[in-house]
Amino acid sequence: MRELERIADQGVLIPLGGIIHATRSPLGWPPNPGLAEYLGKILPTALQVIEARLSDGRPFLAGDDVSVADCTLAAALQFGRFGRIALDPALIHLKRWDQAFRDRPAARAVLSL
Repeated sequence: MRELERIADQGVLIPLGGIIHATRSPLGWPPNPGLAEYLGKILPTALQVIEARLSDGRPFLAGDDVSVADCTLAAALQFGRFGRIALDPALIHLKRWDQAFRDRPAARAVLSL
């Protein structure tokens, strides 16, 4: 569980957030194309790890129940949508997970993107 949460946090959320702030920061930070390019090269590695974990058809990252890892990954992908960063279409298991997570009543109550 902890490993999955760290992958979602350190491997997805931080790079996505960095790309957004380095390209069109909602906080007004100056653009940093070099940082955005670097983070854009490392982000796919974590996404592929998550894709592989989900490839067995599990509904959530750790199995049948929502965990903190799912919530962290959902926050990362939500911020990515806010920043207009699209997922690679080849990440079919991650896209399935994302839609299923967002379709839950608890998520629908708070997500707008």
